[in-house]
Amino acid sequence: MKSLGQAAFAAMLLSSSAAMAQGIVQGGGQTMTVEAMPTLLPNSQITLSEAAIVAGQLRISGQTKRPNTNVTLDGKHKVTSGADRSFAFALVYLPTSCLSKLRTNLGVDQIVVAGCGPRGEEGEQGIRGPAGPQGPKGAVGAPGETGEQGPQGTTGADGQRGPRGWKGVAGAAGEAGPQGPKGDRGATGPAGVRPRGAWSPAISYLTDDLTRRSGTTYRALTDNTGKNPVGNPGDWEVFAARGQKGPAGDAGPAGETGPAGATGPQGSKGDAGAQGPGGPQGATGPQGATGPKGDKGDKGDKGNTGDTGSQGATGAQGPAGPAGVTPRGVWSAATAYVINDLVTRGGSTYRALSDSINSQPPSAAWEVFAAKGDRGDKGDQGDTGPNGDTGAQGPQGLQGLKGETGAQGPQGLQGVKGDTGSQGPQGLQGPAGATGSPGPQGPSGIVQTRAESTQTQTPLNTTYQTICSATITTSAANRKILLFASAGALHIGGSSADSTIFRDTTNLGTGSRSNLAYSEAPLDGDNLTIPHSITFADTVAAAGTITYSLQMKSQTNDATTSDKMPCRITAVEAQGQ
Repeated sequence: MKSLGQAAFAAMLLSSSAAMAQGIVQGGGQTMTVEAMPTLLPNSQITLSEAAIVAGQLRISGQTKRPNTNVTLDGKHKVTSGADRSFAFALVYLPTSCLSKLRTNLGVDQIVVAGCGPRGEEGEQGIRGPAGPQGPKGAVGAPGETGEQGPQGTTGADGQRGPRGWKGVAGAAGEAGPQGPKGDRGATGPAGVRPRGAWSPAISYLTDDLTRRSGTTYRALTDNTGKNPVGNPGDWEVFAARGQKGPAGDAGPAGETGPAGATGPQGSKGDAGAQGPGGPQGATGPQGATGPKGDKGDKGDKGNTGDTGSQGATGAQGPAGPAGVTPRGVWSAATAYVINDLVTRGGSTYRALSDSINSQPPSAAWEVFAAKGDRGDKGDQGDTGPNGDTGAQGPQGLQGLKGETGAQGPQGLQGVKGDTGSQGPQGLQGPAGATGSPGPQGPSGIVQTRAESTQTQTPLNTTYQTICSATITTSAANRKILLFASAGALHIGGSSADSTIFRDTTNLGTGSRSNLAYSEAPLDGDNLTIPHSITFADTVAAAGTITYSLQMKSQTNDATTSDKMPCRITAVEAQGQ
């Protein structure tokens, strides 16, 4: 075979007019934070719906770009999306530093898990300080009433490690105080409440949220915003009232300082007794000798959880996406065009920049969308081909607007009153009022476009051979697929060619073009196929992945494989039916 040139092909670039109202997601390894709306992760192509710690589990859910796709979490846990492309993790698992990685066969993205607080580093054990002098035993005050159990707060951030203290001089050991009684266990707080900190009119509260105001804790009875807990009993109830301050106990008399006793053996750790009121400061005893280094103290109890921070403000709505283009066929002076209409004229494709009628492109109302290709080399004179198929009927033109009603004529002079006549026949019904003009039709968007341009070296023979193909995944059943195929010119040894479009293994037939060769042999004795293109509309009954291909065959086998066949096919899924 010998290649003679590339056929002209106008590629249509179509963009969807439906844009999601969500924030822009940056790729390139940056951390992604999941908001209330679904977020598209740029590398893995996952549409993420949830990533949070909920009811003691890590829950991550969303949709993959294609069904039956493996999704891996932090290289440890894996699930496979279903036929509807959805997947979900529900694990008893805490990610390190509250960051996780989601991976598919397309790439990996890092996300932040909501409701997860990072764990701070554990501080070093400080040196045990010296024991102070034992003060005189004060009188035991009357124990106060046990208050109600307060709600459990959320875990606060660990404080910074303090500086290492100096080792002090050990003082004289005093007498051990009496063991205090073990306090009663407090009542269990109610489950299901959410501490939200101090009340603010800018925060939206949900039922069972807890907030503080003027020392009292309130629980939300309804979802509300800006309703003060004080004075709105229908929306708030008192959860924990502010306690009254108890009377101070009398101070006991100061006792005399006793001699220092011998150091007793280390006793077992007892239960913490109730804090008694402090007695008066006793006299300072004499400086004792430095004692041996004490044993390492027990680890202190974990601090109470800090209040949850207020919710951040909702981000601004993103800009609307660009409108799609609407193919309108060959330009006609009688057709009314609107912005983003596509027409063809003289081999070039034009896009409308404004609404127009009878404004022939090129003009100020049009811009070149795809320019006409360069003219190929002149071929040898061929026989007159058969008549082409009758073109499809053009679309119905828009109905013209109804004319305005004429102005009412002037009032005539009143005539002389005549005799009363007989009742006349029923008069004709008056004309209906004018109908309002319809609004402009919105642009037709495109769901998705998949196109692949290939050039094969498969020799033509008496069975169909794939020249180029395009694969598309439909988003729903009964979708309309628009196909644009174009093949260049090449020699075929001694025979004519036949081309058609296949859907997978099915010959669609309607797009066939046969007898694509001159019978008159050129100088090298081969026949020449005519550069040609096929435009075809197909309806797919079920959603899924489909491969369309432009295939050709010849009347006789041709074993020559020296050159490639210039070819391109584009498959477009239309948004409307």
